[in-house]
Amino acid sequence: KHGDIRLVGGSYSWEGRVEIYLNGVWGTITGNGAKEVDAHVVCRQLGYDTHYGFDRSYPLAYFGEGVGTIHLNYLGCSGTEYRLIECYSVSSSRSHYADWSVTCLNDIPEQGEVKLFYNSYNNYYRGLLQVWVNGRWGVVSDTAWTIEDTNIVCRQLGRNGTSPTDSDYTTHLATCCHE
Repeated sequence: KHGDIRLVGGSYSWEGRVEIYLNGVWGTITGNGAKEVDAHVVCRQLGYDTHYGFDRSYPLAYFGEGVGTIHLNYLGCSGTEYRLIECYSVSSSRSHYADWSVTCLNDIPEQGEVKLFYNSYNNYYRGLLQVWVNGRWGVVSDTAWTIEDTNIVCRQLGRNGTSPTDSDYTTHLATCCHE
């Protein structure tokens, strides 16, 4: 129905490009100026618990470019809205290059949990590696990164990884030695 939203292009149901249904047509929203508070409204409308404030907003087609209509450009939510259509917005005809994407986190991640944030090509096997440490997501530096580290992360994500180079089959990044 009018004002419904959905997330498209993510690997999970709680992440993807934001699309909104207006005037009988699904369309995208340009992410220029979109903030975390706007992401909270999206996540709330989709039924996710926004109490912890871990929702993320990505402005540049993070989960791929949409096709067809671009319904909205700038968003200005206060954070009290229950539906995205209640937020201030401006109509737009910009490129899909800046389609807005959101990640809604329903649960607090566990210490040492890892996640790949995918690039605009939405490659399931590549992305920016982040790890949950002390209550926030942090980027993992590639300084002194080894193939063994890659294997551990891949196994932690439930993937096969690369060919093992030794008998170390550690399965969680948090159990590795850290400096």
